[in-house]
Amino acid sequence: MHNSIPIVSVITINLNMEAGLSASLDSYTKQKNLNEYELIVIDGMSSDGSQEVINRNKSRIDKCIIEKDKGIFDAMNKGIKVAKGRYIYFLNSGDIFHDDFVLQNISQIIKINNFKHNIYCGKVETYFGSKLIGFSNAGKYISHQGAFVKNDIMKKHLFDEKCIILGDLDLWKRIMLAGEYKIKKVDEIIAKSDLGIGSLPSSFSIKLKDKIYLAKKHGEYLTSFLSII
Repeated sequence: MHNSIPIVSVITINLNMEAGLSASLDSYTKQKNLNEYELIVIDGMSSDGSQEVINRNKSRIDKCIIEKDKGIFDAMNKGIKVAKGRYIYFLNSGDIFHDDFVLQNISQIIKINNFKHNIYCGKVETYFGSKLIGFSNAGKYISHQGAFVKNDIMKKHLFDEKCIILGDLDLWKRIMLAGEYKIKKVDEIIAKSDLGIGSLPSSFSIKLKDKIYLAKKHGEYLTSFLSII
């Protein structure tokens, strides 16, 4: 339990990804200065061995919600709503921190900058299986695996639960329209993300459905916006 406000709330969502959940939570527990952060786990009533993984890590988990959800962004919103940290970060099942010092380094940068930036964002090592595809960098639309976002901004905007896979892009767009998309780029590799695993569907028809919905929602067709992913 925390006697002070955590600097970062790390939220991990999971559904039937026992191995991925185990890797993510192991990665978190190796971070330095864990007393400065909180860990929130949101599980959609997994039917595999995820519950055992959660039980093994219960001493490190500050909040845990195990219940059915309406999709990934419903689960992520549940985490946002209970998060108490100054900043929110998503380490979803299967993602891992680049090394054991990521949270310590980011926290130092946040404190040095006196918590003034809305978003701190670094690079994400992106893999497909064992093959390194490249690095995502803080750009117009950032990778959520590299982003630490102020709690109040996340609570204000939340994810659009009508989205299936592109909810993060919609969130960045809305934060940008609100004039709050103010990023501090950091020269750190934050996480490793494997495109070959995960709970997100990735068929062309699902992506197209999301793209059409978002294009109509925002009243414009932005090539860079719609082409990402």
